[in-house]
Amino acid sequence: GLLPDRVTDTGAHWALNIDSGTEWEERAPLPQAKNHHSALAVDGLIYVFGGELGHDQVHYEGPWHDVPNMHRYNPATDSWIKLGDLPTPLSHVEPSCFVVNGHIVFMGGRTGHYDVAEAWHYSPQHDEWLPLPALPERGRGVAALLIDDSIYVAGGRYYRTAISANVWKGDLNVGWDKVLQPSAATYFVARNCIPQYTEFSCSENAEAPNLPT
Repeated sequence: GLLPDRVTDTGAHWALNIDSGTEWEERAPLPQAKNHHSALAVDGLIYVFGGELGHDQVHYEGPWHDVPNMHRYNPATDSWIKLGDLPTPLSHVEPSCFVVNGHIVFMGGRTGHYDVAEAWHYSPQHDEWLPLPALPERGRGVAALLIDDSIYVAGGRYYRTAISANVWKGDLNVGWDKVLQPSAATYFVARNCIPQYTEFSCSENAEAPNLPT
């Protein structure tokens, strides 16, 4: 994250026992201080990947600096290990990350000055990133979630000011169809706040994403 100056990165790491805890406990810091990184849990382990260095200063003065690294945290030992890097330095994919069939999936994001449409999935078993069908449009901060075996992607921002108002429905092994263009554009939409949509299937027999293990 960032300190209050919105420029200095921090690797601070805190934990709260949501069942019985009343106070936050400090844990081993992230191996690299950064912001706008993503984090997901798979089988009791936490995967943290991507992110950017600095924020306000680099946004206004440049150059933008995104990072490709990925680390895994083990709560039982309070320790981190480094895993394989992302295919490209990337940030601003926090709202589009989710887990399906034990794999980490994300789409869109920003690399340097460029917003991207690529989608990827990560196999914890093989420590490997593999491509998925790209989004129909580029964007950072798109919101994505799995509903009834289909992926829905909404909003996002591209370039400095343009914000998408589109909602897409897709099968990770096939591609995407537009299902809605709401009246208001959205950026960094919360995962449970995708607006109502008019649904149609991108295939007659849609199945859950058939990701390899």
